[in-house]
Amino acid sequence: MQSVDDVKNLPVQCKKGGDPKYLARNSKIYHVDGYELPEEEPLMIFRGKDVGSLIAIYEYICMLEDQPQNKTILSHLESSLERLSVFYHYQINNPHLQSVGCSMRSHDRYRMFLDFAKRKLHDHGVATYEKCNSKIKFPAGFEY
Repeated sequence: MQSVDDVKNLPVQCKKGGDPKYLARNSKIYHVDGYELPEEEPLMIFRGKDVGSLIAIYEYICMLEDQPQNKTILSHLESSLERLSVFYHYQINNPHLQSVGCSMRSHDRYRMFLDFAKRKLHDHGVATYEKCNSKIKFPAGFEY
């Protein structure tokens, strides 16, 4: 196993904007804590323009919320909320993106997915904003 510092110093080959908990190098994926993900372990990547990614991350967060809270669950919850926020804001600010069956233009329930994501972020005190709109939408109870 490599040290945390060794992994953090690896030249990252994954695209900018990827999950900050994982680093890719030489066809291998490492967790920032230093361990390599097993090659035989299935892995799935969601793209920012895929509106289905919002509901998948949302449901994962709901599952985490139902677990007994401990350090590991809270860590996964924190990183999942970060990813939900990044995906949500990417989609809000890029409504023109199109893909085959997965984009806002192609899916008739995209607004529902965006609303679910926004509510979940607000439930956890994460502010949302829209491009070209200087007014940040703070969750209830966090306004000033």
